[in-house]
Formats: sequence, structure tokens, C-alpha cells
Amino acid sequence: MNNEKYASFTAGSNDKGRRADRIIRQFIPERSLGGLYKAFRKGLIRVNGRKISPDCKIQEGDSLEIYRALLDEKAPSVSKDSAGNAPSLNILYEDDDLLALSKPAGILVHGSGNSLEKDVRNYLKDKLPPSLGFKPGPLHRLDRNTSGLIFFSKSLEGARRFSEDLRKGCFKKYYLALIDGKLKNKAVWVDNLQRDGEKKVSSVEKEGERARSTFYPVKTGGDKTLALILIETGRTHQIRVQASHHGHPLCGDRKYGGSPLKEGYLLHSLKMVPQKGSFLAERDYPEAPLPRNWENAIKKVFPSVTPGLLMKEINGFLEDQ
Repeated sequence: MNNEKYASFTAGSNDKGRRADRIIRQFIPERSLGGLYKAFRKGLIRVNGRKISPDCKIQEGDSLEIYRALLDEKAPSVSKDSAGNAPSLNILYEDDDLLALSKPAGILVHGSGNSLEKDVRNYLKDKLPPSLGFKPGPLHRLDRNTSGLIFFSKSLEGARRFSEDLRKGCFKKYYLALIDGKLKNKAVWVDNLQRDGEKKVSSVEKEGERARSTFYPVKTGGDKTLALILIETGRTHQIRVQASHHGHPLCGDRKYGGSPLKEGYLLHSLKMVPQKGSFLAERDYPEAPLPRNWENAIKKVFPSVTPGLLMKEINGFLEDQ
């Protein structure tokens, strides 16, 4: 077989143990699944010069060879070690596996356009070891208008273990929200949520996905409450729809009946606390600081409280949980 007809790529550490077909999809994403498997059967995709099956597990250092005619576009660029710059990212924590950021409200997490994911990949493109199939990405969701803590993967192992911890419930996930009404006592709300994909709203129904949230009143002012929220599930719009259903919609959340607020609704991912059994249990991550768009609203509702003092009060509250 003429080797000049094949393009060769070397697998890196983040490709180890991945299926060949999943890596190949990064190179020829426009090909149908049937067309991809046909290419494997015909020997147009090889490893170390040998015909392979789609479920072949790739090892670090393997030579992945693809018939050049299959490559509609140039292969993904392979990064080299050098320093990266990200003046627009508010980095809270970084190690070999994970990157923790404080996301501003109004920014999309996913996407190739104006998104946090694109900025993170630009920041990491010259910091990660070469890889054929692995791309750093967000490890959980935050809605566009929610600010605060979000984790991105820097390695395949980090992505796998973080995702496994999420499935096992190995994190306590805390949010802050400014809600309507005076919430005098701790409230535990367990509801079934249904999602209307066309209208892009969620609602509490007799049947649906179980959602559990615990609201702790941290401070009240006028007819509003600053609430610390522990969520045990991660349904779309969970905090917003449950708060509204139980008579305390987020201030400024027009979609779910909140009172007017110039700044829009304030929902902030504050902290994710790893529990015993998590691979992150020995690491201490800082909370995401309150963003600037909170300051004006806080001054209106709690005129005698500065953001710094408020965070001290919130941290003290967290220590008691």
C-alpha cells in the first residue's frame, strides 16, 4: 500500500485509551457514521500501518494514518508547549487537569463564536500536550445570564474523573440569588420539572425530572431576600422555576414572573465543594467573587452593606452548613 496516500498523526497522552472512531470524527466530522465505518473496513484508516476496527483503543505514541482523500479539511493543529495569555479570563484555579473560571453574566459557555469555550481554547492552545482527539471544554452548564464558577477540562483524565464525580453527586453546588419576598426560614423544595423546548421554559408538573433545591435566607431588605442555594440536581432553569413556583421568583426574571430590576436577574454560581470520595477532595477551590453587576442592586436593597462585608457574611454562613 502506498504510504504517500496516507496522512500520519501521532497520538498524545490525552488520546490514550480512546476509541479510534471517536478520534477520527475530529478529522472528518462531515462524514456519515456509515461512511466512516466503511473507511475502516476498507483499510483507509490504519494504526501503525495496520488495518483496525472502529473500537480499537489508541495508545500514546501510536501512528494514526488516514487516507488523504478522506480529509475534506486540514487536520486539527497539534499544539506545542509555550506560555499562553488570556487577559479576558478571570482564572480562579488551574492545575494539570482542570481550569476554574469566574464567568461574567451575558456570556455563552458553549460555541465557536463569542463564547467562554472559545476563549479557553485560545488560552490553552499552546499550554497542553499534543492531542489528536481531545479538546478542552466545559464540564458542566451555566446559563448565559448566570455568572460565577465554572470548570473546564485540561486533560482527558480530568474530564472523565470530574464527570464521574458529578454523576455520583460528589459536589455540593452553591448559588446566590436575589429573590422577591421575605424568605424567613430555610426552605427545601422538591419538585418535578418539565421542559418546553420550543418555548424554552421549564415548569413544575405532576410528572417530570426530580429537582431538589435548598434555599437559605442570608439577608433580607425591604421585600427582597439574598438567598444561598444548595442544589442537589442540575435541571435546566431549576433555581429560577422552583423559586417562582414557591412564590419567590428571582428579582428581574421576567420569564418567571420576577419584579423589575434594571440589572436583570442576579444568579451567581458561588462554589462547588468536593465531598469525601471525590478525586478533588484534597483540593481547595476559592469561591467566585460577586461580579460588578451585583454591586448596584446590592446597594439598593442593602444600602449599609458593602460587597466585601456581604461576602464575609456569606462565607460564615457556608462554614455553618
